[in-house]
Amino acid sequence: MNRLLVFILCIQFSYSQAQEPWLYENDYAKGKDILETYDGGTVILATVEWQFGVSKLFKLDAAGEVVWEHTLDDGTDYLSPEYMVEDYNGNIIIGGGTRKYSSDWSAFIMKLNTCGELLWLNEYSVPFELGFTHSLYTDANNNIYASQNISSDEGRFTFRKIDSDGNLLWTKQHLLDYGANSIGFISCEDGGFILFGLAYAPPYYDQSHPSGYLRFATVKIDSLGEEEWQNYYRWEDDNLDTIYMSAGGG
Repeated sequence: MNRLLVFILCIQFSYSQAQEPWLYENDYAKGKDILETYDGGTVILATVEWQFGVSKLFKLDAAGEVVWEHTLDDGTDYLSPEYMVEDYNGNIIIGGGTRKYSSDWSAFIMKLNTCGELLWLNEYSVPFELGFTHSLYTDANNNIYASQNISSDEGRFTFRKIDSDGNLLWTKQHLLDYGANSIGFISCEDGGFILFGLAYAPPYYDQSHPSGYLRFATVKIDSLGEEEWQNYYRWEDDNLDTIYMSAGGG
């Protein structure tokens, strides 16, 4: 009987501690990304204009109240942040495209502290070629891994490793033989990664065909960015946009 009473009291306590639902709204035109922070808060990345324009980063507490808000600015009117992650120290890493360094888009990554204050902003691009950072990941040492889309004549999957201070450690490029657009990547249990996106390749029924079809492609790399294998899905009409690691590691 005493055990049952304790169990009931624990249930009532857990209900009393449950977070109340809340709704937050603003007049910004487009939300870009959202993540839950180390302290249970929520950080939202948004733009005031529908496509480009002033970008905002703001944080809500666990009750949905605004804690702080910052305007993301690189000195131009064309900063386009697309994706963000949080490192193990609670810093926020954001990637996307900017025209700060040239008249064309180039890939950037910025790092902000837990209060949303800018620590650094760097360009990571191939000279004279368009570039965007599409996906990010941080490891236990707060190194940053970035998947980028470089719009050259050949196209390629570009993958970079950057330290916590923004210094480029290495860059690897894959699928150099075909035009390719990187969409993103996932981390694997062995410390490597699987990159995925779109690439032009011969049809599955005729590998010697001179023309390529736009197909969904995957590339497995190790922790140093070296390629282990690549694969193309056989159906030319497939239009996938993400992949996940299964519980069994597949």
